[in-house]
Amino acid sequence: MNFRARRQKEVELNLTPLIDVVFLLLIFFMVSTTFQSESEMKINLPLASTAERSIPDRETIEISLSSEGYMQFMALEPRVISGPELKQLLLALPASDTLPTVAIRADEEVKHRRVVEIMDVARQASFNKITFRTSEKAVP
Repeated sequence: MNFRARRQKEVELNLTPLIDVVFLLLIFFMVSTTFQSESEMKINLPLASTAERSIPDRETIEISLSSEGYMQFMALEPRVISGPELKQLLLALPASDTLPTVAIRADEEVKHRRVVEIMDVARQASFNKITFRTSEKAVP
């Protein structure tokens, strides 16, 4: 007869498969998530029948102008800036092979002079692709 106490194996919980599943879920949500850039400023865009529904991407720098005179610069994160800061921010952007597009979101009440000033600053900073954001006009 064997009277020795039998050692019971310690129960182990293997966390490796659980960690793998969590990483796969994280990657899935990172790839499938779409981001929407929301401006803190209230802007009424001019209406156009040919307005495009554009999705902001890394190749677009958005500059928003409100009717109250505020300017918002959105490259990496939105921030309210003044006129002289714009050129410094555009020149400080990291260099790449292709220059991104500058998209101007100007309120319909903004004076044309302000929009031209923004275009001029963008061209001085060597940004030649400039576009304007508009709202889609309702078709009767």
